[in-house]
This record gives sequence, C-alpha cells and structure tokens, in this order.
Amino acid sequence: MPLIQVDVKMLPMKVHYFLFMGGIAPLTTFLPTIAKQFGYSTIVVGTIYSILPILSLLIKPIIGAIVDQFRIKKLIFLTFILLSGLTAFSFMFVPEISLGPTVELNCHDVTYLNICPEDNVPLSKCSIQQFKENIGDNFGCELKCDNNVHFQNEMCLSWGFNDYCPLSNSSSVIKEYYVSNNSQIIRTKSNKNFYNNDYVYLFVLIEMMHTVDIGNCFYFRIKSASFYFNDSEAVNHTPVCNTNLRSQCQVQCSSEIIMDLITPQKFEGSVLELNQFWIFFLLVSLFWVCQAVIYSLGDSICFDQLGKDLNKYILYKA
Repeated sequence: MPLIQVDVKMLPMKVHYFLFMGGIAPLTTFLPTIAKQFGYSTIVVGTIYSILPILSLLIKPIIGAIVDQFRIKKLIFLTFILLSGLTAFSFMFVPEISLGPTVELNCHDVTYLNICPEDNVPLSKCSIQQFKENIGDNFGCELKCDNNVHFQNEMCLSWGFNDYCPLSNSSSVIKEYYVSNNSQIIRTKSNKNFYNNDYVYLFVLIEMMHTVDIGNCFYFRIKSASFYFNDSEAVNHTPVCNTNLRSQCQVQCSSEIIMDLITPQKFEGSVLELNQFWIFFLLVSLFWVCQAVIYSLGDSICFDQLGKDLNKYILYKA
C-alpha cells in the first residue's frame, strides 16, 4: 500500500482550497494595515468591518436563489473567483488620501519652520536616531503659505520684494529695479495678474545644523527663500521680518525624514466627501462579497463531489 494516496477526482478541489486560502490570507490579514497606510483612522476601518458581514448576509441568499433557479453553480463559482482576483489586484491602484502636511512659518530676526508631531505624540527612538544622523544635511522645501496683509507688508518692506507692495492705478506698467549683489535687471510683474491673493508660494533652503529641538517640537531655520517669476527668473531672499509673522503653510520637502516627521498619520476630515474613500470602500466590499460567495459555493461543490463520503470533507478543506 503506497504511503501517499491521491484521489484524482478530488484533487482539483484540494488544489482550489490550497491556492484560494493561501491567496486571500495576506490581503485579508493586512487590509487594516493597508487602510492605515491610506490615512484612514481606526474608527473608519472599524466601521467598514462592521458593514462587511451585513453585505455577506445579504448576498449569500441572493446568489443561492440564482444558483437553485438556473443551475449554474460552477459558472458563478468561477466568475466570482475571477472577480475576486481582479478586485485584489485593483488595490494596487487605489489613490491615497492627500494628508496635506502643514507647518508654521515663524518670521522675525530669524525665520523658522515650526514642526510639532501630530497630537503631540513623542517621536520614536528610531525617528530621533534618523534625524540625528542627518543633522549636517541641507534640504529644500516648497511652501504654500496663507497670505494676508501682514505677510504682504513684510515681503514688501523687509524682504524688498516689490510685487507684494500695494499697487497703484497704474499697476499695469512694468517697473525695473536692481537686486543687490546681482547686476541683472529684474522686471517685476503686477501681483494682481501673476500672484494668488490667497497664498504665497516659496521655495526655502533649510540647514539642519541650526535646527532647535524643544520638547516634542522641531524648529528648522530657513537660510534663504526664493520666489519664481517664471521658469528662468528667480530672486533669493534672506527672510527677516520687522515684526513677528506667523503663517500656516502646506509643505513638500526633499527630505524623506522630514516628510515622515510632519505628515499626519490619519485624515482628520470627513472621509465621506473623498472619492478615494468610496473607491477603497467599494473594492473592499466587492472583495469581501466575492469571498463569501466562493466559500459557500466551494463547500457546496465539494459536497457534490464527495457524494456519500461526506465524512472526508475535512480532509480536503484542511
């Protein structure tokens, strides 16, 4: 008697259980982790998982009625296996939520970007170690800062940036002025025509060696700031303000360490208003429903194949 006996008739069913269970196990287990990486809070994930069993409860009787009426058990079974695979693959293309990391621009005698981690949660030892290892580096950040009259006055008076000075009725006239340490004539444009009145767009250079760590917050000193007239012209400034200026800025930095530090771990607004959330929820629901149908029809087909040997069911399912 051979040590291993293979039931050729039931081999496809055994292979199905082995491959299907092995295929869905990683995705089912890591769905909460994937949701967290997309920026969804634990409350959102918990709500989704409370809805999924209800969807399974509704879909099973419907599919069962269709199978009993039209006798197309295997066709529906294979269709949902294919649909499950396509849905799982589609998770690769789910758009992430734009978490919009923000920092505070604090300008006075010197100018800093003030960064405090979300909810004042202390940084991990790993994050602190990575930060210390790169303390001598320089990096650049693109800022989109809230504009206001105070900000415009400081850029006009302290930074010497004429485009943010109040405009006269003859603002359409192009003016010329010389920039210190630069013999090139800069032709200014009217801020009415070129600049957004709601935001100020800056590119800043930061030296890590001047970073100040107080409590759980970091203060990154800005070495210089740039404004771009167009692709070929740029003016660099040392940002110093006569009076204390604070502005909230959206930021994108070239340093991954800094971006990890300032990027929120979860979305704070209403996810119901996000297209990204509904795409993710639709795919999760479809994947979960496909699993429910495959489980039910797979067991039914297995029982049909076993015939009178129902006691062997566990041998093929295990």
